[in-house]
Amino acid sequence: MISLTSAQITDALKPYGIATSIDLIKGVRTYTELLLKWNRSISLTSVTDVEQILRFHFGESLFALSMLPVEKSRLADVGSGAGFPGIPLAMVSPNLTVTLIESNAKKYAFLNEVIRELKLRNRPKRQVPLEMEPSSARSWFAATLHPHRISHPVRGSC
Repeated sequence: MISLTSAQITDALKPYGIATSIDLIKGVRTYTELLLKWNRSISLTSVTDVEQILRFHFGESLFALSMLPVEKSRLADVGSGAGFPGIPLAMVSPNLTVTLIESNAKKYAFLNEVIRELKLRNRPKRQVPLEMEPSSARSWFAATLHPHRISHPVRGSC
């Protein structure tokens, strides 16, 4: 477990115009712990310093909120990897529909773990196969975080 204080999180996100709440601080702390834990087994990020994770991953992901109106919008995070910017945006924008698309099954498992641990509204519950061209060798995974309904993750080939 990392020692990440509320003040550290608030101070790191302040330059990006992010007002922190108790829920956001708790979510950022949980997400960061999961990121560092899983990063030991699978390559999610080269950024492993907690202060840099706050600035480069969370701060830069959430900075878009100050530039674009995203309420009642949709976002496709293609090549989601560690879930940035999609999951942080879903954390602070309850009316934003976020679709995470990831081709790596291990990274997709990480994304599902983060969604489960953060208890994001209408989190994906199961994978549903999508029939596509059988000769394709590459798989992809998609999960939609929607504020009003549950969308199930999809696995397919391209």
